[in-house]
Amino acid sequence: MQGRDSGMNGSFNRLFKFITGGNESKQKIAMTTPVFMTGSESNATMAFVMPVKFTAENLPKPVDGTVKVQELPAGRFAVMRFSGGRSAKNEKQALDQLKQWMASERMTELFPPVYGYFDPPWTPTFLRRNEVMLRTDSSH
Repeated sequence: MQGRDSGMNGSFNRLFKFITGGNESKQKIAMTTPVFMTGSESNATMAFVMPVKFTAENLPKPVDGTVKVQELPAGRFAVMRFSGGRSAKNEKQALDQLKQWMASERMTELFPPVYGYFDPPWTPTFLRRNEVMLRTDSSH
């Protein structure tokens, strides 16, 4: 499930409203991790993963028209874990390291990176678990 706007301002709140009953069924949905983020500051997407009991057919429809329910295709990803707070510097460092490793393994990057954030904002930054993921081809 995704929320899109200019920047991340408001995306989390719209998605949170959806899972706390802001849907046509007024059904509460468990919060999952990670929270996925893609795109740039001016054109960003934030996404939650729905619990396994939901399918595209039985997931309640969002009331907010800016929240979209979308099933993403399975794929192969190169993933690197990193710690710290969410910042352009941390994301760039992690992405650069992942790309360097992928180049050494002769892996092809197919799409822009996706960042996964696992911890609530009150977790001390040095204890936070984050991941950067790049979709790659399945020939490796």
